[in-house]
Amino acid sequence: MKNINLLLASAFMCISALGMAQEKAEKESPSDKEKPKVILKKDFEIEKHTIMERFETDYMVSADGRADLKKKRIADAEHTLKVLDTMDISERKKRLILRDLKYNPFSERLSKFIAETKFEEQASNDNKK
Repeated sequence: MKNINLLLASAFMCISALGMAQEKAEKESPSDKEKPKVILKKDFEIEKHTIMERFETDYMVSADGRADLKKKRIADAEHTLKVLDTMDISERKKRLILRDLKYNPFSERLSKFIAETKFEEQASNDNKK
């Protein structure tokens, strides 16, 4: 009798786990998987005094200068996102570039992509003139 109860309990648990897995798969739509999302931080904090600034003040940029540099990097990333959305490249390459843009903004792949797009923009501007 104990074996039958144990068997029924384990069968019930397996069936309920399968049902939960199907519900989870139904909630995720295929359109959500297709579009990778990159969220850029626009609110950021800059340390007023860094450790390097204590010892070598001549080599360090001020807090305002560092804030301006960070704003410029964010603007460049937004520009890269806009260019990436308009280009006709494979989804795999697009995902890799988006990942680099978010997690590794100084990667070789991203630098190469930015250089190519800037070269194409300059060539198109020269043709217009």
